[in-house]
Amino acid sequence: MGRELKRKQKKKYEGNVKEENDINLFTVSGFIRTVAGIVFVLFLSYFILAFFVTKELDFNSKKESDNSTSESSSNVSNQILASNIFSQSEDSYYVYFYDFNNEDEKIKSYIDNISPVYRVNTASGFNSKYVTTDTGNSNAKSLDDLKVKNPTLIKIDNDTIVSYYEGVSTIIDGINK
Repeated sequence: MGRELKRKQKKKYEGNVKEENDINLFTVSGFIRTVAGIVFVLFLSYFILAFFVTKELDFNSKKESDNSTSESSSNVSNQILASNIFSQSEDSYYVYFYDFNNEDEKIKSYIDNISPVYRVNTASGFNSKYVTTDTGNSNAKSLDDLKVKNPTLIKIDNDTIVSYYEGVSTIIDGINK
């Protein structure tokens, strides 16, 4: 290989290297695609949580009944999460655990007469850790021990469970005492 050929190859090689170094890593279109991808992932995450975890959104063909259930659960006064039952400002209060979509009318009239009452939705995914289909733990002393069955009424006094009523007839009898 002659000197002239080596110089041509070197010049050709250096030319390619210079062209590769001139590539711009930041482009406006790349930035826009990245931002759009992040927004899409956040949007998708919201809908997955809304459908499967919180059940805020639902695919039902029953428009009328769907509106009434979403209105009833959003209009519930003093709604709290089960994890917050010991962190209320009053010294003595009641916590009523029930499914917001299937409220018992007998209990409702009795519950409306006592005050203050905080309500916990047993159908919510956030409260599923504390809800059981078996009998609840009436001897619970802390939040970690708490297991309730639908419906349950608990009276809390100074951050301790004083009374525990499980079932429709037990709740009515407990309120009437």
